[in-house]
Amino acid sequence: MRKILFLIFCLILLSLFVVLKNNSKPVVLAQTGTYDLPAERSIDWNPGIPGGIPENYTLCANVKDSPYNAIGDDVADDTTAFVNALVACSSGTYVYVPAGTYKITSGLTIPSGVILKGDGPSLSKLRDHRTAGTGAYLLQILGSSSTQVSNITAGWNKDSTSITVDNIAGLAINDYIMLSQLNESGLTTATGYGSSCTWCGPRGDESRAMAQIVKITNIAGNNLTLSRPIYYASAGYAPQVMKLGGGLRYNSGIQDLYLERVNTIGSGYRTIVIKFCINCWVKNIESYKTGGAHVRMEYDYGCEIRDSYFHEAWGYGSGTGYGILMMNANSDNLIENNILNMTRHSVVMEGGGSGNVIAYNYSKDPYDSDSPSWLSGDMITHGAHPYMNLFEGNYAANFENDNTWGSSSHNTYIRNHANRSRSIPTSLAQRAVDVQANNHYMSFIGNVFGPTSGGGTEGPGTACGVQPIDWRAFGCNTPGGTENPPTDSTVAGTILRHGNYSYAGAILRWNGSDDQDLPNSLYLTSKPSWWDNQSEIGKCRPWPSIGPDVSEYVIDIPAKDRYEGQAYNSLSCIITPPPSLKGDFNSDSKVNDLDFTSFKNAFKSTFNAIFDLNSDSAIDVKDLGVLMSSWLP
Repeated sequence: MRKILFLIFCLILLSLFVVLKNNSKPVVLAQTGTYDLPAERSIDWNPGIPGGIPENYTLCANVKDSPYNAIGDDVADDTTAFVNALVACSSGTYVYVPAGTYKITSGLTIPSGVILKGDGPSLSKLRDHRTAGTGAYLLQILGSSSTQVSNITAGWNKDSTSITVDNIAGLAINDYIMLSQLNESGLTTATGYGSSCTWCGPRGDESRAMAQIVKITNIAGNNLTLSRPIYYASAGYAPQVMKLGGGLRYNSGIQDLYLERVNTIGSGYRTIVIKFCINCWVKNIESYKTGGAHVRMEYDYGCEIRDSYFHEAWGYGSGTGYGILMMNANSDNLIENNILNMTRHSVVMEGGGSGNVIAYNYSKDPYDSDSPSWLSGDMITHGAHPYMNLFEGNYAANFENDNTWGSSSHNTYIRNHANRSRSIPTSLAQRAVDVQANNHYMSFIGNVFGPTSGGGTEGPGTACGVQPIDWRAFGCNTPGGTENPPTDSTVAGTILRHGNYSYAGAILRWNGSDDQDLPNSLYLTSKPSWWDNQSEIGKCRPWPSIGPDVSEYVIDIPAKDRYEGQAYNSLSCIITPPPSLKGDFNSDSKVNDLDFTSFKNAFKSTFNAIFDLNSDSAIDVKDLGVLMSSWLP
């Protein structure tokens, strides 16, 4: 009788498995990855502050203590208290902003090496009360520039870390410099359909729209050793070195605060400005109602914008309502684990930034008041010439390389989800990817496109006006263009697409015979420590959580769950059988028919490595055999 019951049980289990197999895709678990980007398209991305944001700063001033005496009731003007406290503090210290709501009536400047730090966005609040139309910023970390220029005479090659210059006067070890070359014909232009970007390039020289910031680590004669390899170089374009600044700011931070602009303001206002800064940061900030941008970065190196929430603006017309704006040369900065909601564009690269990483951010509801029905470009390159930047693991409405103010090239998008949708009704520009004219050598690896419900078409096709679509026709001249064929045929000829999944038609496409074992990350060597910081049950969230080798293709990233007030829930957090008892899904140290319920419920809700019983990195019928052999009487 026992064997008969067991056979009946196995038949039920097999039927369940067949139903699940016919209604779900097999799961291939993410591996370390052997696929490599072609060398000419990639660099060794290593962004942000070495060792992470420091935590060893000491208290210098409490804005509520004497002699500063801030009130924090949102009635008394506390501006002077903040100004005096910041001026009094030196490098390696922080100004403490205890719980309270502080009325501010002028911009505040944070000195080099100083942190402005509160008790968290729900407790420590700064509200900018300046009258409508006045003010340029609420908080700034601001250095100054230099005009020192030398010509590069040797060593101008990609991946080189040593160059020779014709003049070392004014240069010293540990100086930061900008590397640039004249615009390369056929690749770099500061002129798009929106006219010429006269502010793009080092110090506004649009003829040198590609720029990289590095540090000098050694000088021997006229030879300079660089802290980072050269990201891109081409012969015959007069490369130069320009000293970054004579008054740079180092290691300053803004963290654990709520910031708000109370009265209307236009594009000239940015809530936070970071300019000519090395290893500075913004962390755990909530910024509400900005003018031009919540954060503007310019000529910054190795800075971090992370773990923050930027939302809403006083306007969403041209040049306003941006989330994080990177202007001109910025290198090796990290924008990670942020929430951006109701911005015209969530992340904007406008100018020659290189080596930056935009990763694991959640953007929702991009909005353009000039065209309310238009699905506005969400994470975009917007002016000459961002290159060798990495977009990884983001959850956004779309990714756009526009042709407004010229070109970009050699940017990589890996394991992102673009759902080409928003909660605000939209009927125009419904596309997940839009690579417009003058944007060449883009790489899209292991991304997932479209809403999970499907709909629309995969694309790209050749008609620029088709939508909804995951891949808009490559090389269209403008966001609204309807030409067929597109203006710039070079875009399609240089784009690399590998391992991308489109919900429209449930299509997964690989690039010929290229290796299908994708890397988990192009800048991380393992799961980041902050990935599991939500709750005990959240510690089982798979990493990476987006890609063709991930269960159901997309699992919500931490920033999205944080916005929605959710915690990732997986049965593998609850069901963890010891290695010697494969099949003990109810953790009672026995393998028997009581485990069937756990096994069945797990397949209904989620797929996880715990059910890969034969360790072949896939969940399929072979695992059923292992399960049955474990349960044999």
